[in-house]
Amino acid sequence: MYKIYCSSYDNAISTLTDRLESKPALADWVYEKRIGLGEGEGNLFSYLIMPVQRVPRYSLLLDALLKYTPVSHPDYENLRMALQKVTDVAIHVNHGVSDEEHRMKVVEIQKRFIFNYVGLKSKSIVVPHRRYIREGILPLENTLASGGKLYCYLFNDVFVTSTMLSSKAGLRHFQDLQDIIPLQTAWVVEATVNDQQFIWRTADSCCFGLLSPQGCFIFRCSSEEMRKSWTEAICDAISNCLRTREIYLRQRSLQLPIWINGYWKFRPMENDSLSFQMAKHVAICNDPPPYLIQAPKTPPQLERRATFVDKLFGVKSAPRSRNASVTSPRSQSSPRNSNRDRSLSDKQ
Repeated sequence: MYKIYCSSYDNAISTLTDRLESKPALADWVYEKRIGLGEGEGNLFSYLIMPVQRVPRYSLLLDALLKYTPVSHPDYENLRMALQKVTDVAIHVNHGVSDEEHRMKVVEIQKRFIFNYVGLKSKSIVVPHRRYIREGILPLENTLASGGKLYCYLFNDVFVTSTMLSSKAGLRHFQDLQDIIPLQTAWVVEATVNDQQFIWRTADSCCFGLLSPQGCFIFRCSSEEMRKSWTEAICDAISNCLRTREIYLRQRSLQLPIWINGYWKFRPMENDSLSFQMAKHVAICNDPPPYLIQAPKTPPQLERRATFVDKLFGVKSAPRSRNASVTSPRSQSSPRNSNRDRSLSDKQ
């Protein structure tokens, strides 16, 4: 009950202030009761904050007593244990207040999605366990639309994208909710050996990709430092999300991002053990492993034409083994193939 009171204190004070300003009769009644208490007594707000201050004051009192109590005194150990318990209660209450602030932040963000707020759409991001991490504008790199900017939110379990109904500073928070991407199946791709190949044809060090079965987004940040701050926050959130439930890691291993014909596509891997080990990574950096790269397939028309020409000139091609390994299109010439067994991400 104490934690609930402390968590609701800010909202209670805000509500009381609004009522006192909008209802003169209530304000007069509160003033009369204060006068009746006599001189030196506090007002209603000072009484409401007393329970919030109680635990910190107990902590300060016990700390002072312990400081001036000799170690040999018979009450020293009891004072030490009491101070530890009060400290634990204070930490517990502070966590409760922090959780409530996060929940209120999620509700506030939900109200920004104007079409959901008025009932024209039914998507919602409000769930009890959701915690807010960060937000900001991220321009889309893989779009031909002019002004392709998304307002993005990172939570502890999802990455949310929305479009702004206006780019003006005062109207940016009027938004249309677009995608809710679960982090347990999301991947980050950044700082590869060839960003224009593995991220996007116009990508550079300021770009990163967020890959998921729901869609692949390529974002451009204002600087390399901004890109690193976003990707570090996303990678940390994915890692923490995977630790919360074992089933998340199993779900993640069912589909992995595979580089196919110039695009990242989510496909299952034949080797379950390797797939489960790969699912423990959260980012694709440096030189992507060869088992995430599928060699481009020859179109059937060209394959039939090559076979016809070989027969015409009597050329016998060596039969291809069914167990031939899949390699990268750059595997014959790239000097980095010896490093293909590196970790997907330096953050792991």
